[in-house]
Amino acid sequence: MNLHKKGSVVAVAIPIAFGFIAAARVGTQSNDGEIDVALPPAFLSAPEGRDVSAVDGERDVAIRHGKDSVTFSDGESLPVLWRMKSRDLVVDSEKPLGQQYEELVALANAGNADAAVSLVEITEYCKSSFASQEEVDDAVSFAYQTHMLKFPGMAQPSAISEPEKVEEYIDHLVREPYQRCVSLTPEQKQETDHWLRMAADLGDSLAMLEYGRLNEDKELREKYLTESWKGGEADALRLLSEHYGLAYESGESPSNKVLAYTMFLAYESLLDAALEGHGPVARGWLHQNQDRLAEMTLRMHSYEISQATGMAKELIRSNPACCYSM
Repeated sequence: MNLHKKGSVVAVAIPIAFGFIAAARVGTQSNDGEIDVALPPAFLSAPEGRDVSAVDGERDVAIRHGKDSVTFSDGESLPVLWRMKSRDLVVDSEKPLGQQYEELVALANAGNADAAVSLVEITEYCKSSFASQEEVDDAVSFAYQTHMLKFPGMAQPSAISEPEKVEEYIDHLVREPYQRCVSLTPEQKQETDHWLRMAADLGDSLAMLEYGRLNEDKELREKYLTESWKGGEADALRLLSEHYGLAYESGESPSNKVLAYTMFLAYESLLDAALEGHGPVARGWLHQNQDRLAEMTLRMHSYEISQATGMAKELIRSNPACCYSM
């Protein structure tokens, strides 16, 4: 789990939970029986937590990243300011993590979102570290004998992909984490979820994205993903599309079908702009998303496409924080 986005293109898995695709009829329906769909009010209200403006004060930096506008099928273009997230606090690689942990806890409890994010990073890094030198020695011996690594809590050992570099793997994945994390208690190492929730509640957009993605409560998932999008995270639209698609599949309001399409249309449009000028691997992800959108479009009525296009534009037009680099 990495909540420090650096502005690089990240390969994103395409959501597969679009049950409404199979359920919808192919073709065009007359206006009789049309359902009026509008964006949920939460999308158009002020974001919760930390204030986010077009450049979030002096915290975030505008970057040259893809195209500076998104274009829809009707030819309308909307401006986009691509930004790279900066943070006030980072984990110091030279200091013991146990010492930093206590300092960061005090800051996080005082309302510092960056400190909470740093605690997520520390606990995630230390979660699978060994608790004693004896355990480290056993793991090192096992690695040399089998060319496999085993960690606390892992059901099965993982193979070392480059056996000739076994010593590097041992140093980087076994010895170093133990040395850096040994000053943390077992309880502290397991507090990732607590600090992730705190970082999300303090308004960190990436933490809200991750917490929403992991949340099994549908209302909370929608809430945190919505706030993440309003904080500038375009990837939240992809997850919201999946969320509304699942809601439609389970028999909830038919409007969820259009909302799912809206979110994915906005996401794909932003992805197209973000990946302008990138290489074939990155563009391959875009092409897969375009194929998915085309498949969904075939299952939509014309009035639904019109509604969704208007709402997708409104999503982007009304979000001054759009967007962090994808």
